[in-house]
Amino acid sequence: MLSMSFAAVSISSSFAVQSKSFGYLFRYTKATRSWYMLSLMAAMSILFLILGSIILGVNWLLNFERYHIDAAPRSLLGIIALAPAEGLLVSGVTLAIFSIFITYSGYRHLNYIRFLPIYIYFAADFSIIEAGVHGASYYLSPFLSSTYLTIYLYSGSKRFPFNTITPYSVDPHLALISLAASMLISYTASIIFMKRIGSSGVDGERLF
Repeated sequence: MLSMSFAAVSISSSFAVQSKSFGYLFRYTKATRSWYMLSLMAAMSILFLILGSIILGVNWLLNFERYHIDAAPRSLLGIIALAPAEGLLVSGVTLAIFSIFITYSGYRHLNYIRFLPIYIYFAADFSIIEAGVHGASYYLSPFLSSTYLTIYLYSGSKRFPFNTITPYSVDPHLALISLAASMLISYTASIIFMKRIGSSGVDGERLF
């Protein structure tokens, strides 16, 4: 997940550069904001699929060569499918934050929030874990839900291992809903604010 986060930050930086031409792209071509976002999501899915497969393969190889342990996941197809979803989640949150920031503050101080999604990722996860929150509140963090889905698909266990004092079994279906809902909200917000970027007259501002 952390590798996906840094990749998402790089992609979002590219999005910030491209956003300077949105006013021309959507005004003088047949491209639409929805088409642009879907194309970007498709490209990112391929990237995260390759990245996730490489990480999975290296993890298995190192464990097998070093410790002679077969660290293959219980659900190989599930893990492979989850990799693009996790990457798209972080990318969606990052794109939404960038879009909102560019709309209201321009490009001048964009570097200050470049790693904000990663900070949110860690803060949301550890705040819920340390607080010992259970029940529906657990799914408020889509990042934590994606972490659990990874554990579940890899080990097949529904027991969340980080809370040993009061063990809690998490519902993978609710975790998946949390992940999907967060992706939908973040990409919808990105598309909405893309319209404002294209018509806000910030095209000539300095990027960084």
